[in-house]
Amino acid sequence: MSEQEDSINKENDSILSPSEFYRRLRPENFSDSEISTSHELPKEVLAFELDNITKNQKENQFETLARKLAEKLITPNLIPQVGPTGGGDGKTDSETYPVSTSISDRWFIPNNGWDKDEKWAFAISAKKTWKSKLKSDIVSILGTERDYTRIYFITNQTPSSKKKKDAQDEFIKQFKINIVILDGVWILENVYSSNLINLVVDSLNLSEIYRRDEKYLGSNDIRREKKLAEIEENISNPNRYFEYDFQLVEDALEAAILTKKLEKPRTELEGKFDRVERLVEKTGNKGQILRFRYQKAWTYVNYYDDYKAFLIEYHEFKKHIHSYITISSIEYYTTLYTLLRTVQSNNEKLVPLKLLKSEKKELFDFLEKISKRKTSSSTSLTALMYKDITLSFDLIDKPEENRLIFLRMKKTILASEGRLEFPFEQFQKMILILGNIFTNSNEFDDLFETVIRLSETRTSQMEAGQLYINRGGQKMANKNYRDGLINFGKAITKLSKSESQYGFYLASMGLSQAYGQLGLHHASYASKVSAVSILLKPWFDEGNLDSRLIDLVDNLLGEEILLGKLPHFLTWHELFRVLYYQLKNADKIDGIDNLTKFDTFLCVRLLNSSLDEDTLEHLPLICKKQELLLSEDVALFLLGYQGDIFKDYLHVNVKSEKELEDYYNVVANQPLRNQFINEIECFSNKNTSLSTTILGCEIEVQFNTETPIIILAETILAYIEGFLGTSLDNLYPSCERILIKLQHSSNEYKVVADKKTHCYNLYWDANFNPANDQDRIFKCGMDLMSLILINDFIMEDYKIYLEDLFKAQEVNERLQILLNHKIFIGNVLGDKPKLTFDNWKSEITPNVRESRFVLNKSKSNNIDKKIISTKSKHNKSDLQSIPHNKRKVISIIENKLWDNASWKGMGVFGSPDGVGLILGFENIEFGVKIFEDWIDRFGNIDANDKIKISIITDIDNKNPFWYQVMISSNFQKNEIDEDTILLTPCRYHQMNAVNNRNLLVLKEGIKRFKKLRLYCGKIEEDLQMQVNFDLWIEKTEIVFVHKNDVKENDIEYVAVMNS
Repeated sequence: MSEQEDSINKENDSILSPSEFYRRLRPENFSDSEISTSHELPKEVLAFELDNITKNQKENQFETLARKLAEKLITPNLIPQVGPTGGGDGKTDSETYPVSTSISDRWFIPNNGWDKDEKWAFAISAKKTWKSKLKSDIVSILGTERDYTRIYFITNQTPSSKKKKDAQDEFIKQFKINIVILDGVWILENVYSSNLINLVVDSLNLSEIYRRDEKYLGSNDIRREKKLAEIEENISNPNRYFEYDFQLVEDALEAAILTKKLEKPRTELEGKFDRVERLVEKTGNKGQILRFRYQKAWTYVNYYDDYKAFLIEYHEFKKHIHSYITISSIEYYTTLYTLLRTVQSNNEKLVPLKLLKSEKKELFDFLEKISKRKTSSSTSLTALMYKDITLSFDLIDKPEENRLIFLRMKKTILASEGRLEFPFEQFQKMILILGNIFTNSNEFDDLFETVIRLSETRTSQMEAGQLYINRGGQKMANKNYRDGLINFGKAITKLSKSESQYGFYLASMGLSQAYGQLGLHHASYASKVSAVSILLKPWFDEGNLDSRLIDLVDNLLGEEILLGKLPHFLTWHELFRVLYYQLKNADKIDGIDNLTKFDTFLCVRLLNSSLDEDTLEHLPLICKKQELLLSEDVALFLLGYQGDIFKDYLHVNVKSEKELEDYYNVVANQPLRNQFINEIECFSNKNTSLSTTILGCEIEVQFNTETPIIILAETILAYIEGFLGTSLDNLYPSCERILIKLQHSSNEYKVVADKKTHCYNLYWDANFNPANDQDRIFKCGMDLMSLILINDFIMEDYKIYLEDLFKAQEVNERLQILLNHKIFIGNVLGDKPKLTFDNWKSEITPNVRESRFVLNKSKSNNIDKKIISTKSKHNKSDLQSIPHNKRKVISIIENKLWDNASWKGMGVFGSPDGVGLILGFENIEFGVKIFEDWIDRFGNIDANDKIKISIITDIDNKNPFWYQVMISSNFQKNEIDEDTILLTPCRYHQMNAVNNRNLLVLKEGIKRFKKLRLYCGKIEEDLQMQVNFDLWIEKTEIVFVHKNDVKENDIEYVAVMNS
């Protein structure tokens, strides 16, 4: 049950005080220890002992008591006196010693915490003539000329408040120094309020019968005491944290919460709250500030019934609420308002009804503003629910208005379906509690039924989601990554609920691994980001840091090294450093220094890159600020500063600049370089592109280099990968490359085919909201995929393909998560992530090299290319195991154009200048387009013989002059990896010739002129050829081969098989 629910319950109890009610409701949040007080030191006895210190000759013991009380209650950095009694040689009984504020801020002291640069002196006396003793002590202390800023005088005497105040004012005016008098009354009050009786017994050597018996610790308190001791030890360790860091504040706040639950003296808890306040003011973390103020205000009501203190903290909390709006902060604010209403009902004088109404209006204005800011987002729906639940209490006696509220709550609950962060389970419990009040409302009954129905659906979906995760894991273990992707994709949306966030994390990680294994790096990256977002949420909201985060961000960094997106690497490295130090300080990670690991990886990446001078000149300072010191050296080396750095490498036997160059050549040639997927990308130019490979076809997205558009481009590529990722054996690309020109267009979502084939103009508002614009962006995405499937891919049966994709695979489930990439990025990296190089630029280090450093790259067997044969090494069932990036399309055939052109034959002509070969098309306008595309790609001179023309003769024993003409890619000119499969479309046509005259002319012309020209022609109805002499391509090669000489590994085998 949440604290908000506890507060709702409290509305119905007018007998118990808030703290009594909360103790009865949640006893596990209080101490479960037992304390025996049968032999406690009576206050009257201690007062008598203090009054007779001199008579009993216990001046030394009193001084010990006074110093220990000062250490406990004022400041712990005291130097005890070592001279004779009464100040002796040092002129003071004690004084403070200087410490750093980073240490003093960690103390919890109930009264007057010590500040930096102050120096306090302590005088202690048991004399009855306390005033004259104080004056003489002041004179002695100031005579030391040690620049004291304050003097504390601790006495066992009990002067009246007026005499004490008059003495302080008199001496402050006379000696110009702050004087604080602490008398016997102060000692008595603090001994009993702070539970320091045992300290008094020990210091004054009193009878053991007065010692307060020890606690009999309960099981909860044993655990809490152990945890508190560990935290306090950590906080006291000056080497454990940064000077002021997130985890230090978290530990200090946790210590305060444990102190509260152990029911230690309030003065101790106040001291620990003060410590948190000092620390959190230094770190400035908005989430921590808000959570601290909430905890403090909430504690004052539920543990101490201290309404005045609550009211002060309530207003302090409100000062920060508008700067950090999350689902948790909305809950905090609403809960505190509910407590304020409880306080008002118990103390109308302190909180008049007018004030409560004003606070209610302020809360409702806040919730209304949030609910309208992002319609249908989890945050806005949460604000609507809290507003209506709070409002329903004020309208208990107005059934008609409550009827409308319950109808609105039902609408909100229904709109929350599929919202990962919406706290459905929490609202479900709150609605069940409201049922105790609204027992005769049909609308509430309808709301209740809706909640129960959704709860059943959510439970069913979560169970199904978990089963899909298990099945996905089985598929992955068997290296069936395609089916693993399908199962994790089915699980992801079913688990996108606040109560199943761990399952969502597992599904996201499963998707990321499956995408990665299939060579789909953008979808893998987007899935990892969603997993990071899930694990970071408890840290941002509650301070609970999940140790799995470090491995996840580690994985992201490794992937960024391979992909080469430098600003992305720096951004994730910045987060990694924070996580690494926090978890290392908390003893939650061990092993090698991963910071050094990624520094080394970046060194290899930089040495293998060809960065421009402007980028290089900014790198040294960027790397230094990110603690990438090895990479800083590499950047300096590349800029010509090897003379300044080689001495730092004496420990690796580098003794000269030449040896440093040799050393960096070794670093650059580490095996890691063979794993790089793309060239390094700095996002520093005006325009940039990102790409992916689908079934061997490159899909490139071009865009303006702006952070919102970079995120959008990542989203588009991830969406395409998610859509086509499982189409490993039933879809075939018809082109080598698809180009998408992405353009930001305000409030527009549409795709238009470009004049160029396989090119699209995508207009998309880069400031889109995935929740608000869900329908529009989903339609635009589907429009894009429809055009790509129709124009750029071939499939056997569209209907079967699409039914499998949308019904059997439930592809929309995994696509929905990918389209939310912008939300997840914002959750992790904020609204303005640093994804361009300009975001990182600062001062430059000028380039002093006369010429660029040339890397001496070693040969690697891992990347040697081999020409593969045309014979397929894989059958159709094997295709499911071959990743997208291990396929390659080499194509000169645009299938759609060739279908429309209707190739009908070949003609040959000779002339004094050479020989010509004419491809005759029925629809010449498409034939012209084929030739224009070829000329655009290869030029008028096909120097590299990219267009392969094969003449296969002797194809029919009964018709000796018949032959086949085949047009294909000359893929033997394109070397590919040995483990990559090749897809190359081709076209062939059978010529039923009655003689061999054309072939003789063609052979003789090529033999004589060593070349031929390829022309585009139109076949007329009378079979005559009309030639377009303006469109031509010159070639030097043509293949003549007998049918019987065609081998199974030859590309011509395709035509022979079908002849």
